Amino acid sequence: MKHIILYLFLITTAISCYDAEEFWLDENIKEGGTYYPVIQILTVTPSSGDVFESGKEINIALQYWSRDEVKEIKYYQTIDGVETLIDTKPYTPSFDPVSEAELYNYTTTLPSVDSGTSVEYRVSVTTVFDLSRESSKTVTVN
Repeated sequence: MKHIILYLFLITTAISCYDAEEFWLDENIKEGGTYYPVIQILTVTPSSGDVFESGKEINIALQYWSRDEVKEIKYYQTIDGVETLIDTKPYTPSFDPVSEAELYNYTTTLPSVDSGTSVEYRVSVTTVFDLSRESSKTVTVN
């Protein structure tokens, strides 16, 4: 009986792993062999201290990888439902051999808003085939 339960467990595990692989491929590759970029980490931190203050600099750190060449990275800011494109940066190599990914640090100034206001920062990475992925983080101004 123990062997049957163990055998069923192994089959279930193998099937679930196979499904996860199919899902990953469906989400990250297009017909024709082009690939979406994969954003691994996005962080938004104050440039100094640990509090987000109105009018102070913040750092947006992005870690991603892409099988296809990247065309550009766009940075957006949303306040009270109004989204603004902050900047568009063309691709420049920044491969980090330790993380085996591209690392970008972008510095911008937190807008002058009232304390308690939420500000969302969104980053979009786009390949030369116009396939893009995005990630966002929200901070609250103190």
